[in-house]
Amino acid sequence: MVRIVIFISVLCMAYPAFSSDSSLIVSNISILGNKKTRPNIILRELTFQEGDTLLSSDLEKHTSRSRENILNTSLFNFVTINILNNSDDKLDVLINVEERWYFWPALIFKYEDRNFSAWLKAKDLTKTKYGFSIEKFNFLGRKQNLRISFLFGYAKQLEISYKNIALDRNRRHFIGGMAEISRQDEMIFDTRYGELLGAHMIGANVTELIAEIVVARNLETTGHEIIKSIHPHPTMSEAIMEAAAAAYNEVIHI
Repeated sequence: MVRIVIFISVLCMAYPAFSSDSSLIVSNISILGNKKTRPNIILRELTFQEGDTLLSSDLEKHTSRSRENILNTSLFNFVTINILNNSDDKLDVLINVEERWYFWPALIFKYEDRNFSAWLKAKDLTKTKYGFSIEKFNFLGRKQNLRISFLFGYAKQLEISYKNIALDRNRRHFIGGMAEISRQDEMIFDTRYGELLGAHMIGANVTELIAEIVVARNLETTGHEIIKSIHPHPTMSEAIMEAAAAAYNEVIHI
């Protein structure tokens, strides 16, 4: 008997008694708990807005659907919607939300080989990329995602992505963007005599470095001759020396 009384009292608090099929005007919509999320992100998920006229018999359907819409944004852990009786023909809506955690750091480890088995068999740690990323969900409180990644090792890479940017109020059209700065130098040597056979160079200003590779190739320069040659530090030219050292597992600064 006690359980029944409590259940009825709670129901009365959430949905005040209105006459059957009476028309009600949404007078005010209040939101609590949105410390980071902008109010319009929540309001656009509602099936009603301030000034709309609703039938009392449809209140439960509207609040239930609106609550599901807000939860489907994946921005909140909990959402409650309460209907408060303002007057005979007006009502106030109180939305209470609990925001989730939006900041997620992560560690990154990647291998650079045909597959994991080949990399594991070679046991060449120089052919690995490692780093970390920082991802911010609900950036600026607009349900946008910002991700920044830093990679080091076999290839140096900086990646910034910004996505889930709505172009219209109904969120039917989105845009996103990504910018990436990467650098990778790899040199190939003959295993019998150690002379340079070629090189792969990817990144900004590599055209300023390729001349050294051309000269070394024409002179049949070996890897250790390149390693022992003086390359100022820190400069871009030392990437040639570091790439040659990486081929012999003698790398220092990568």
